[in-house]
Amino acid sequence: MTPFVERLKTWWRDADKTQKTVSIVGSAFLLLLLGGVFFFSSRPQLAILFADLAPGQLAAVQSELDKQGVKYEVDASRTVYVPRSEVTKLQAKLTAAGVAPDIQKFGYRDLSDIGMMNSPAVEGTKINAIHEGVLADMISTLDSVDEAIVRISPMDDSPFAVERRPATASILIRESRGNGATGDLGGVVAGMVANSVQGLSKENITVSTTEGRLLYDGQSSSGSNGMVTEKIAAQREEADRKRRELQAQLDTAFGRGATVVQVMVEMDFDKSSTTEEKRTPSETPVSMRSITEDLTGERPNSAGVTGLESNTPGAPATSSNGSDYKSKQESREYLHDYTRTVREAVPGRIVAMGVSVLADSSRIADPAAQTTLQNTVQSFLGPLNDPEKFTANVNFVAFDQTANAEAAKVTEERAARDQMQQMFSLLPIAALLLVAFMVVRTVKRVAVTPVAGDFPPTAGEGLPGGDPASAIAPSNLEQLEQGQPEGQALTPSEFASLEGRDLEEYDEASEIEPLELGSKKVNKPLQQIYHLAENKPEEVANLVKAWMKEEVR
Repeated sequence: MTPFVERLKTWWRDADKTQKTVSIVGSAFLLLLLGGVFFFSSRPQLAILFADLAPGQLAAVQSELDKQGVKYEVDASRTVYVPRSEVTKLQAKLTAAGVAPDIQKFGYRDLSDIGMMNSPAVEGTKINAIHEGVLADMISTLDSVDEAIVRISPMDDSPFAVERRPATASILIRESRGNGATGDLGGVVAGMVANSVQGLSKENITVSTTEGRLLYDGQSSSGSNGMVTEKIAAQREEADRKRRELQAQLDTAFGRGATVVQVMVEMDFDKSSTTEEKRTPSETPVSMRSITEDLTGERPNSAGVTGLESNTPGAPATSSNGSDYKSKQESREYLHDYTRTVREAVPGRIVAMGVSVLADSSRIADPAAQTTLQNTVQSFLGPLNDPEKFTANVNFVAFDQTANAEAAKVTEERAARDQMQQMFSLLPIAALLLVAFMVVRTVKRVAVTPVAGDFPPTAGEGLPGGDPASAIAPSNLEQLEQGQPEGQALTPSEFASLEGRDLEEYDEASEIEPLELGSKKVNKPLQQIYHLAENKPEEVANLVKAWMKEEVR
């Protein structure tokens, strides 16, 4: 750890103002980012501890929570929120401390308080209160509900019809934070309560929230208005389902945006039943009977016409002719197959439907494609439907492309904006990585450099003995020009004897162009040493190496 601290100190001492500023700002931003991430990730999910407290109760609860060091929140309705995982524990602690409000919610534990000396009215009231508390606890277990209050009015089963009243219920729920209650939740709650109370139906239940929103009204749902609302909603949902189904087929065949589908349906919610009876005789009779009657004979003589003449003696007798009678009867009995069919129509069947398709003539210009489109729409109605009630209409027109162009432009702008936001979100990370890279690189460079500090103002001050480099002797300088054997360096004593010749003469003899260093002010002898190192790098390197060895000794 110590070498790292030393490197850091060395880097800080040698860093310029810009490096220090970037390092400080980058480190502060990194700490701020990490702190924000830790703050939002460690924030617990809150739940209701106590609701609708009186001012005195709220003050007592807040004081006790402050003593225990618990983080809490209080809203405008004097409802206290604490971490969900600590609700039960805190309720127990506050109850033991005597500051918990008196919660009037009964449960099955209160059944033991019902004594034999209680009147039937008191006993019924207590049982009803227990039932309300149990239902409230059951409703509170739903995800979207923090607390529930249930009030039940039992039915009055009076022997007099005019005094009979059905059971009714009213439920008030408090929504949990971030989970808004919907009408579906109201229906679920109404069903739970209706199935838990004897004689209670959903028509006599209302469910509302503490914010005043009505989630469920049994009278509206079961009345004529409720049935009309349900029918309209069902027709709209079925029409939208049919439209999506046909639109998906057309988009697959002709491309997205080439067609626009509109579907209207009419549904029958009336309950109806049909009974059909059919008798079918067998092919062969099971019994046959034949009766033949044959009568023959003469008619008897009659005495004539009633009166004086027929009774006069000697009157002639009336003549009569004989007659025959024949009759034949046949009967056959057959077995009969009896069939009785009862059909009940399910409410919600489609009795009429209209499909309208608007097609882009610029994209569907081929007559064969247009015919295919019309056949597809017509077949969507079904083969067994009444053509008067199930209709299809296809119209071809050139679509206006202005909206598509604007939509494409908006899409491009949105994509560019999203990309820019993504780049901005990655920019802090890139800045942190850049700062970290610069810091590591600078620390590493400073740590590797063996000699720290600025160059001396004169070349000779950096040499052993502190003599100026301009006092080098001409003869020894010529020796330096000729070079030393490879691997052999000038000793400090040899270099010290190079006195008597100024480096300016060497500069003139070598005909080296002056080194352009811009507007920076430099020492002239040091510039001459730079020129010498440029022409004789090996000799200068050996010389510097000898100096370093001399200093070590």
